[in-house]
Amino acid sequence: MINPAKAQRRKGSIFNYLFLCGFAASRANNFLFLRAVSVSVSRSLSHSFIPSFFHSFTLFVLFLTFSSSYAQNDSSKLLKKHKDIPAVDRKYNDLARFLAGMSSEKGSSYEEQSNTDIWKNYAANLDANWKITVGAKMDKMSAWSSTEFGPQKELGGKLFYPFAGPDFIHMYTFFPYAKEYVMIGLEHVGTVQDLSQTGSDSLNRYLASVGTSLYSILNYSFFQTISMSYDFKSQDLNGIIPVILLFMARTGNKILDIKGVNVDTLGKNVSGTLTASPENIMLNYGVKIDFYNDAQDEIQTVYYYSVDLSDAQLPSNPGYTTYLNNMGEVKTFIKSASYLMQYSVFSQIRSAILKNSSLILQDDSGVPFQYFDTLTWNVNLYGTYNSPIPLFVERFQQDIYDAYRDNSRTIKPLDFGIGYNYFLGTSNLLIAKKKLK
Repeated sequence: MINPAKAQRRKGSIFNYLFLCGFAASRANNFLFLRAVSVSVSRSLSHSFIPSFFHSFTLFVLFLTFSSSYAQNDSSKLLKKHKDIPAVDRKYNDLARFLAGMSSEKGSSYEEQSNTDIWKNYAANLDANWKITVGAKMDKMSAWSSTEFGPQKELGGKLFYPFAGPDFIHMYTFFPYAKEYVMIGLEHVGTVQDLSQTGSDSLNRYLASVGTSLYSILNYSFFQTISMSYDFKSQDLNGIIPVILLFMARTGNKILDIKGVNVDTLGKNVSGTLTASPENIMLNYGVKIDFYNDAQDEIQTVYYYSVDLSDAQLPSNPGYTTYLNNMGEVKTFIKSASYLMQYSVFSQIRSAILKNSSLILQDDSGVPFQYFDTLTWNVNLYGTYNSPIPLFVERFQQDIYDAYRDNSRTIKPLDFGIGYNYFLGTSNLLIAKKKLK
């Protein structure tokens, strides 16, 4: 005969146990854990007076709890790995995957849009172009970087990419382990647009604009300055954020957060506003994007600033001049930079790069070869150098031409094309490492 008092106490303990198990299951995202909970609960209930229908109902509730947890955005799982990861608003990662032509994660607000013919055609075209023009080449670049730089995690720190435009993909392929990336270009930052409820006509125009903006980088390995001047100022595509998000998603990253930023008059990062009309806000407006990649296993951050780096503008922009001078030690990447630092009117940014950089990876469009004096720099050359493309033929550098023909140098080949001379066998790269004092 069952003692009523003992039965009541047992009933209460089972209720508490069920609550704790349900809570744990909602946090576990683990089927084996749920199964163990179910077995344990079944045994407890089988020895109690609680009716069998409540037994079934309880297991059903546990199943729903687990199912709800399992259906959460995959991006949120990483919150459990690092206490310092900020709260994830999944809308940013959902948008990035949508723009990248990648399948929606369960629960994404873009699931419906991803089933439209408009998006399917866009995704198929992007995927085909990516495989032909980018995929294999990026694998070669990544392997080259690992060979020439050694253990990538040792590079870490801050990566500086002036004259970048939205070219996240080359920067990240060569330097995937930087803690912080600073990209600078003239192009508008723009806004983060919610496309989940966009009508078919507007969506078609928007995705077409994204595809058009990618043509040059996918086919030639660089963004064309003239094209960017209107590609990222259209009614549909009002800045570079979508392209950076697309590249982030395509390289296996999860976007955690996006915020507007500015560099103030003291050279400090402060909160800013993302807007389609940058003329109405202060100088040095930009965007901060926090992201995460399982391979790197840490939060990484990209800053993109829309800033004119010419000597004509920097004196009237003391905030950003201070920011550049106070960056501390950086690794610098320069590619397809229009040979601007050969001109005297870009002397300040050239000096800042030479002062702050412990390592520079660039093609011949970056810091002129004459500035890498042998007392300060160890320089290794890769690929081949004959002449700039016709558009920049007057930027020919005799000293680097001679260096490539110096028999005392060991010049390694490149098995990929990059920069303005993007055809295989015509490209060049330079790694300059600052000597220890």
